[in-house]
Amino acid sequence: MKYTNFPLFVESTNKMVIVFGCGTIATRRIKTLLKFQFKIDVIGRTPSTELTSLLEDSENNGCIRFIQKAIEDSDISKINQDTFLVVAATSDRDINNKIAERAKKCGVFHSIADAKDECDVFFPAVRSKDKVVVGIAGDGSDHKKTRKIADDIGNFLENY
Repeated sequence: MKYTNFPLFVESTNKMVIVFGCGTIATRRIKTLLKFQFKIDVIGRTPSTELTSLLEDSENNGCIRFIQKAIEDSDISKINQDTFLVVAATSDRDINNKIAERAKKCGVFHSIADAKDECDVFFPAVRSKDKVVVGIAGDGSDHKKTRKIADDIGNFLENY
Protein backbone atom coordinates (compact mmCIF):
# COMPACT_ATOMS: atom_id res chain seq x y z
CA MET A 1 0.00 0.00 0.00
CA LYS A 2 1.24 3.48 -0.87
CA TYR A 3 0.05 6.45 1.16
CA THR A 4 -0.79 9.89 -0.21
CA ASN A 5 0.19 11.96 2.84
CA PHE A 6 3.78 12.21 4.01
CA PRO A 7 4.36 13.02 7.70
CA LEU A 8 6.79 15.91 7.99
CA PHE A 9 8.07 17.74 11.06
CA VAL A 10 9.28 21.29 10.44
CA GLU A 11 10.95 24.00 12.51
CA SER A 12 8.21 26.28 13.86
CA THR A 13 10.12 29.06 15.62
CA ASN A 14 8.71 32.46 14.67
CA LYS A 15 7.03 31.17 11.51
CA MET A 16 3.88 33.13 10.66
CA VAL A 17 0.50 31.41 10.67
CA ILE A 18 -2.74 33.15 9.79
CA VAL A 19 -5.96 31.60 11.05
CA PHE A 20 -9.15 32.86 9.44
CA GLY A 21 -12.08 32.24 11.75
CA CYS A 22 -12.36 32.04 15.51
CA GLY A 23 -15.01 29.41 16.23
CA THR A 24 -14.74 25.86 17.49
CA ILE A 25 -12.71 24.38 14.62
CA ALA A 26 -10.37 27.37 14.43
CA THR A 27 -9.85 27.19 18.19
CA ARG A 28 -8.97 23.50 17.97
CA ARG A 29 -6.36 24.28 15.31
CA ILE A 30 -5.00 27.20 17.34
CA LYS A 31 -4.63 25.00 20.43
CA THR A 32 -2.48 22.63 18.38
CA LEU A 33 -0.40 25.47 16.93
CA LEU A 34 0.19 26.98 20.38
CA LYS A 35 2.09 23.84 21.39
CA PHE A 36 4.81 25.04 19.05
CA GLN A 37 6.64 28.35 18.59
CA PHE A 38 4.61 29.85 15.76
CA LYS A 39 3.54 33.49 15.56
CA ILE A 40 -0.22 33.30 15.04
CA ASP A 41 -2.59 35.96 13.70
CA VAL A 42 -6.27 35.14 14.11
CA ILE A 43 -8.85 37.09 12.13
CA GLY A 44 -12.54 36.79 12.89
CA ARG A 45 -15.55 38.41 14.47
CA THR A 46 -16.62 36.57 17.60
CA PRO A 47 -14.07 34.38 19.38
CA SER A 48 -15.18 31.15 20.98
CA THR A 49 -15.15 31.12 24.79
CA GLU A 50 -12.14 28.81 24.70
CA LEU A 51 -10.27 31.09 22.30
CA THR A 52 -10.97 34.05 24.58
CA SER A 53 -9.33 32.09 27.42
CA LEU A 54 -6.33 31.28 25.22
CA LEU A 55 -5.98 34.96 24.32
CA GLU A 56 -6.07 35.94 28.01
CA ASP A 57 -3.54 33.29 29.06
CA SER A 58 -0.23 35.07 29.73
CA GLU A 59 1.66 31.99 28.54
CA ASN A 60 0.43 32.79 25.02
CA ASN A 61 1.49 36.45 25.12
CA GLY A 62 3.46 37.34 22.03
CA CYS A 63 2.49 34.09 20.29
CA ILE A 64 -1.01 35.01 19.23
CA ARG A 65 -2.66 38.20 18.04
CA PHE A 66 -6.41 38.49 17.59
CA ILE A 67 -7.73 40.88 14.95
CA GLN A 68 -11.43 41.20 15.65
CA LYS A 69 -13.22 42.05 12.43
CA ALA A 70 -15.15 40.61 9.53
CA ILE A 71 -12.81 38.94 7.04
CA GLU A 72 -12.36 40.99 3.88
CA ASP A 73 -10.43 40.52 0.63
CA SER A 74 -7.75 42.86 1.99
CA ASP A 75 -7.13 40.37 4.85
CA ILE A 76 -6.82 37.50 2.41
CA SER A 77 -4.34 39.52 0.34
CA LYS A 78 -2.04 39.60 3.42
CA ILE A 79 -1.17 35.98 2.64
CA ASN A 80 2.26 36.14 1.04
CA GLN A 81 5.61 34.35 0.80
CA ASP A 82 6.37 35.31 4.43
CA THR A 83 3.36 33.31 5.60
CA PHE A 84 4.25 29.74 6.51
CA LEU A 85 0.75 28.32 7.01
CA VAL A 86 -2.83 29.46 6.53
CA VAL A 87 -5.84 27.91 8.24
CA ALA A 88 -9.28 28.68 6.83
CA ALA A 89 -11.91 27.76 9.39
CA THR A 90 -14.75 30.17 8.70
CA SER A 91 -18.37 29.24 8.20
CA ASP A 92 -18.31 30.83 4.73
CA ARG A 93 -17.44 28.44 1.87
CA ASP A 94 -16.65 31.30 -0.54
CA ILE A 95 -14.19 32.93 1.88
CA ASN A 96 -12.51 29.61 2.62
CA ASN A 97 -12.15 28.99 -1.12
CA LYS A 98 -10.64 32.46 -1.69
CA ILE A 99 -8.16 31.79 1.11
CA ALA A 100 -7.20 28.44 -0.45
CA GLU A 101 -6.73 30.02 -3.88
CA ARG A 102 -4.58 32.85 -2.50
CA ALA A 103 -2.44 30.48 -0.43
CA LYS A 104 -1.96 28.20 -3.42
CA LYS A 105 -0.96 31.15 -5.62
CA CYS A 106 1.61 32.29 -3.03
CA GLY A 107 2.98 28.78 -2.40
CA VAL A 108 1.84 28.81 1.23
CA PHE A 109 0.84 25.66 3.10
CA HIS A 110 -2.91 25.70 3.73
CA SER A 111 -5.50 23.79 5.71
CA ILE A 112 -9.09 24.42 4.66
CA ALA A 113 -11.49 23.11 7.30
CA ASP A 114 -14.48 22.52 5.07
CA ALA A 115 -12.78 21.17 1.92
CA LYS A 116 -10.26 18.37 2.24
CA ASP A 117 -9.57 18.50 -1.50
CA GLU A 118 -8.37 22.13 -1.19
CA CYS A 119 -5.83 21.32 1.55
CA ASP A 120 -2.17 20.60 1.16
CA VAL A 121 -1.68 20.27 4.93
CA PHE A 122 -3.69 18.19 7.37
CA PHE A 123 -3.62 18.67 11.12
CA PRO A 124 -2.53 15.54 12.95
CA ALA A 125 -3.57 14.53 16.42
CA VAL A 126 -0.55 15.65 18.45
CA ARG A 127 0.62 13.98 21.62
CA SER A 128 3.78 14.99 23.43
CA LYS A 129 5.79 14.51 26.57
CA ASP A 130 9.10 16.01 27.54
CA LYS A 131 11.01 16.39 24.28
CA VAL A 132 9.03 13.85 22.27
CA VAL A 133 6.29 14.90 19.84
CA VAL A 134 4.11 12.39 18.02
CA GLY A 135 1.68 13.27 15.23
CA ILE A 136 -1.00 10.82 14.13
CA ALA A 137 -3.09 11.22 11.01
CA GLY A 138 -5.55 9.00 9.22
CA ASP A 139 -6.99 9.31 5.76
CA GLY A 140 -10.04 11.13 7.10
CA SER A 141 -12.40 8.19 6.85
CA ASP A 142 -12.38 7.20 10.54
CA HIS A 143 -11.71 10.10 12.92
CA LYS A 144 -12.70 8.05 15.98
CA LYS A 145 -10.09 5.40 15.18
CA THR A 146 -7.39 8.03 14.68
CA ARG A 147 -8.31 9.76 17.94
CA LYS A 148 -8.32 6.42 19.82
CA ILE A 149 -4.84 5.58 18.53
CA ALA A 150 -3.64 9.09 19.42
CA ASP A 151 -5.08 8.76 22.93
CA ASP A 152 -3.46 5.33 23.35
CA ILE A 153 -0.10 6.79 22.31
CA GLY A 154 -0.66 9.76 24.65
CA ASN A 155 -1.33 7.36 27.54
CA PHE A 156 1.79 5.40 26.66
CA LEU A 157 3.88 8.59 26.70
CA GLU A 158 2.45 9.63 30.06
CA ASN A 159 3.40 6.28 31.58
CA TYR A 160 6.83 6.07 29.92
